[in-house]
Amino acid sequence: MSSENRNRRTGTARALCLALGIVTVHLGHAGIALAQSQAINGTIEGFVRGPGGEPVTGAEVTATNVGTGYERKVVTDARGSYNIPVLPLGAYVVQASRPGFTTVSQANLDLRAGQVLTIEFDLSSTSFAESTIVTANSSTVEVGRTVVSYTLDERTVRALPLAGRSIQDFYIVQPGVNAGPPDGGSGSGTPTISTVYGGLGLRQMNIDGVSNNMQGGARNLVIGEDSIAEFQTVTNFSAEFGRVAGGLQNAITKSGTNTVRGSLYLFTRQKFLNSSPFLQPPGTPKPDSSRYNFGGTLGGPLISNRAFYFLNYERWMADAPTVSGFRLADAQRLGIPSNNLGTFEAQFRAHTVTGKLDTQMTPNHRLSTRYFYYYDRESPNTFGGSQTRDTAARFDEQPQSFTTQLLSTFRSNIVNEARFLFASRGISNGVEVNADSPNISISGVGSFNGNANGHRRTRERGFQFNENLSILKGAHTFKVGLDILPVWFKERITNVNGTFTFGGLAAVAGVRPAISATDQFILAESGAIDPATGQRYSYSRFTQSIGPEYQEARTINHGYFVQDDFRLTDRLKVNVGLRYELFSRADDSPNPILPNVGVFPGDTNNWAPRISVAWDPFRNGRDVIRGGYGIFYNMMTPQTFNTFLRGNGLDVLNVNVTPTNAGAPVFSRGPVAPITGFNVVSDIRVMDPEFEDIKVHELFTTYDHELVKNLSLSLTYRMNRGRNLPVAYVTNLTPAGTLADGTRRWTTSPRPDPRFGNIFISQSIGYQNYHGLVTVLSKRFSHGVSFQASHHWSKVKGAGFANDFTGFGIFTSPSDPQNFEADNGTGDFDMPHRFVLTGVIEPRFNRLTGVAATLANGWQLAPRIIATKNYPFTAVTGLDNNGDTVFNDRPTGIPYNSFRVPGYYAIDARLTRKIPFGDGQNLELIFEGFNLANQLTPQSATAVNRTWGTGTTPNATFGQIINSQVSRQFQIAFRLNF
Repeated sequence: MSSENRNRRTGTARALCLALGIVTVHLGHAGIALAQSQAINGTIEGFVRGPGGEPVTGAEVTATNVGTGYERKVVTDARGSYNIPVLPLGAYVVQASRPGFTTVSQANLDLRAGQVLTIEFDLSSTSFAESTIVTANSSTVEVGRTVVSYTLDERTVRALPLAGRSIQDFYIVQPGVNAGPPDGGSGSGTPTISTVYGGLGLRQMNIDGVSNNMQGGARNLVIGEDSIAEFQTVTNFSAEFGRVAGGLQNAITKSGTNTVRGSLYLFTRQKFLNSSPFLQPPGTPKPDSSRYNFGGTLGGPLISNRAFYFLNYERWMADAPTVSGFRLADAQRLGIPSNNLGTFEAQFRAHTVTGKLDTQMTPNHRLSTRYFYYYDRESPNTFGGSQTRDTAARFDEQPQSFTTQLLSTFRSNIVNEARFLFASRGISNGVEVNADSPNISISGVGSFNGNANGHRRTRERGFQFNENLSILKGAHTFKVGLDILPVWFKERITNVNGTFTFGGLAAVAGVRPAISATDQFILAESGAIDPATGQRYSYSRFTQSIGPEYQEARTINHGYFVQDDFRLTDRLKVNVGLRYELFSRADDSPNPILPNVGVFPGDTNNWAPRISVAWDPFRNGRDVIRGGYGIFYNMMTPQTFNTFLRGNGLDVLNVNVTPTNAGAPVFSRGPVAPITGFNVVSDIRVMDPEFEDIKVHELFTTYDHELVKNLSLSLTYRMNRGRNLPVAYVTNLTPAGTLADGTRRWTTSPRPDPRFGNIFISQSIGYQNYHGLVTVLSKRFSHGVSFQASHHWSKVKGAGFANDFTGFGIFTSPSDPQNFEADNGTGDFDMPHRFVLTGVIEPRFNRLTGVAATLANGWQLAPRIIATKNYPFTAVTGLDNNGDTVFNDRPTGIPYNSFRVPGYYAIDARLTRKIPFGDGQNLELIFEGFNLANQLTPQSATAVNRTWGTGTTPNATFGQIINSQVSRQFQIAFRLNF
């Protein structure tokens, strides 16, 4: 072990011991009180007062879950205050009593994930009444919550239209999030939808409080929509949570109750219900398509008031068109067969299973266990945009997970919560056409011929352990805990087949004009001679990875925290905490001939203080002002370290050559033999010795006001400063003067160090600033209507590349290879305006009777409307103008991110007719429409042609949409509820 690595591990051990010491000290301090969980439970708190408004000390407050009979009791303190944390979700009745006073109960209280319900009691003398029952909803304003949080309740979750029945679609309707268009359910399975918080693509996805993206990027599990009770997103979260410097997403699964409930359902979409796909060649008939989702749920008691089960099975079957956006005229010039173009049928077959068991083992110990299984098989459909079918790969996966939660109440003021997760996910990307052929990329046109990665496989596995101890005393609710997450990621090396890039050729004065990328390819295939060199025309650059088939990296993410949630007064609540994060690196694999290669420096000073407040300025429960500040750090993924391990210059040879380099292969459409020879050099990747984890300072302030009963307005201003954003400098280049516009030029002949090709040095030097204003108008369901309308104004500026969800920019190079400020400007996830409206309209005409009542009642309408000004994109020339071997050069005078992907609006709606029969039984007839305006919508921020060309005006195809979301679709469904 190197001395530097030894020092790094010693520093890690010291920091770990210090964090454990903090946890141990607080666990051993009997006088400390520890705070409520915000992951999968909720809190009920408040005050009990007497006839004159004086506090009632020693009153017993009991919270009873209506569905399961679960009960918790606490006693008020000297201020008349009570707090009941870590309560299972559901409907509650809360009762306050004390001898000499009336017993008062409040019913109809719906407790949601992370919610802090403030329920106050006014007790009268028993000379007036023995007991009083109050049936009323709590205020729409949570005066006890100190974080920025939004929750979709079960009614909304059940009602909203979802084209792909992907639960991730729920996150894109939450206020304050930026995201691409809704998933169209186009047959591409269940992808991870990109969601952005605070201008950074950093998010943590949880299910029932444990990780559903262990790596920090793509999701692990897919679960049925009918398994979900509610969704929650949190930003500016307390010290209890970590590993992410963006947003926290949490899905809560359903549980059984004392009543047996179930459902059977079928959702289907057919060709006659759909419009023709966008971007398919003119004159092409509408392709065949069909989709079926069917399954059922069942939940109820195994033992009344003691043990409850919930089950869900769903089958997914889809045959849907996938369109290659490769232009026909280009394909004809390039000699691409017509059977690789146009529209193809993409098959998708999957199963998802959810099983959950909740057991009240004793009055003080509650155990919840949950198992998920997902099985997915998809035909080659991972192509689109400017790609042909022979580049496509299958997508087959088989993830599963097992989770437990043990909730223990040792005394009325001591609660312990332990959660455990084991999860695994295997993915296979098989290639069915030209499995060993290289990929050919024509700048500004597209790619074809083969898949560079060949048959690729990955396997992710890991487990998570959470331990949170809460002790309540007086006005304080403190919490201390830990979160340990080891993750392994094994993957087959990428680019094994290689990639030929044709970028075009610059003019040579008096010899020949400039050659376009397409003409360069045609001339190379024909064997023509370039008069400028006297050699045959060839490609611009060839890259390939050669070496061991698999790499596997492991990381362990540690989190330790302590926090105090307390009331300074009955109107002012404060949450203050400290979290320590330790994101361990993968094992080193150093290259002895170059320092720092294959060595991963640790970052052991990730201390994250956080503070937030909630103030009820008028003591009326209808207004609250919140504010807070915190520091947040972001984990690194094992997959990132695999890339570094493949780039150490020893295990894998990363070839990056031009046709004139020694050992460079001759251009070929067929398989390329691995390059060998003494003169072949490898690109390498280095993590800078001073590399630090992403760090974000975040500040927010919120004003919530209840306009009238069940209607509230919320205004939130957020600001963050992202620091230590990763950037990859390209080195081992020789300066070669400047271009006409003053841009620095480089050459690889000669290399400063001829033993290697490019040396990419990843440094944590990028930065980004975000400002956002989130306006939300919310109506809780009453009088047959609920809705949430939100607008998110935001501005993102900086110099960093937060545009991927695995490396977070760590492998992205600036247009000037050694000056990241050259790309200072609008952030990659800048979305100035985003409007979202969701609602449930369910009118009830109680005055009608007979046939009129039957016809008029039982209808439900649920709209979902999203309208945005879209993300920016950067124009590129398609050439390596500055000679750094990276094709990200911008046209002269065109700033970074100076163009925008076309904005979009998505209008979806669901109409439901509910036909009741029997006791609590009904049949739902459902009709849904998606993209009702039939708007051509880019599938993502990369779904436009970014190639400007070499001139002062752009190519004719610049900015054109090359990959779109689905056209207008309709879906019919049936659901039997019993």
